[in-house]
Amino acid sequence: MKMNKKLIIAVAGIMILLLSIPAILLSQSYSEPSIDRTLTKAICNSRNYCEDYNIACKNNNVVSIKPTGYAVKFSPTWKDPREEKDIKNLC
Repeated sequence: MKMNKKLIIAVAGIMILLLSIPAILLSQSYSEPSIDRTLTKAICNSRNYCEDYNIACKNNNVVSIKPTGYAVKFSPTWKDPREEKDIKNLC
């Protein structure tokens, strides 16, 4: 009877240890970059096709750019009303 309790405790301890290893490894290997600002911005090409992006910034540097899935195609005569500095400065 004493041997069975020890065996059960040992097996349970090993199982807990094995089940916790993936969580420990994931928590140490993955760290989200710290973000201090997010915004959306349309980025247009030379043919007036503009796509909207989610932009994440940290210390005025781009951390990530992900498309939102929204886009628009303007006529060939369309001029972007934004100032040049606002178009180029993503953060």
